[in-house]
Amino acid sequence: MAKNAPATDFYARYRGFLTGLDAKYVRLRAMLEAALKDGFWGGEGRLPTEHELARLTGLSLGTIQRVLRELVDRGRLVRTPGRGTFVAPAKYRLDEPFVSARFLNDDGSGFAPIRAQLVSRRRQSGSGEWLRALAPADGAVFRVERIFDIDGDFSILNRFYLDPARFPHFAALGAKEFRSTSLRGLLARMYGFPTVMLRQTLRFRRFPIEVCRLLQRRPGTTGLLQAVTAAIGKGDAVYYVELFIPPNGRAMQLPDATLNR
Repeated sequence: MAKNAPATDFYARYRGFLTGLDAKYVRLRAMLEAALKDGFWGGEGRLPTEHELARLTGLSLGTIQRVLRELVDRGRLVRTPGRGTFVAPAKYRLDEPFVSARFLNDDGSGFAPIRAQLVSRRRQSGSGEWLRALAPADGAVFRVERIFDIDGDFSILNRFYLDPARFPHFAALGAKEFRSTSLRGLLARMYGFPTVMLRQTLRFRRFPIEVCRLLQRRPGTTGLLQAVTAAIGKGDAVYYVELFIPPNGRAMQLPDATLNR
């Protein structure tokens, strides 16, 4: 479809998403995400204006603006004052392959695209598996928290931990550096890491309230928690990752392994 496809064509194709019992903003979000997934506006195409969307859907401007803000926050859209709302360009996608939690695309020929949204970056104290894995000298770690949008289908929460006393330059980076890159690759480039070994565990658990809120899931949602410890050699852990993966219909491909006879 053309980058500036008519708003009426968009409404005619996707208006079925507006029916149902979900909240109005949920239905509108599903409508827009379906069009984004299909590539209806092409790469970096312009969406209908807020007023056009309100006229076509019968929804209030407040509802329209709420959904557009959410999709901008998720890295799906970009809003330019005076020009309009556009499909986010490819530069907002993760620029390196992600080792864990890789989801296959619809035909199984490759991996679904991932877009990253930075939630927070801060020092963290207290107890947790990350403390046991990293054993920081002062008991505090640096945590980068991001939401990964998996091709518009669902989102997962990624928490990346390391010892800030050991990697101070990494911990001092700004939000821009953490927005759309592989932190594994960024860390390796900054400190010249050799190959790291990954130890991964999977378990089902009930997500904490905070995680459910960030992923826009019902309280009490049960999903998959993938924990990854990256180490140089057998015992030198350099970072620890938690991934909260809610129920979804995608196949997740785990890293390949070779078994010795």
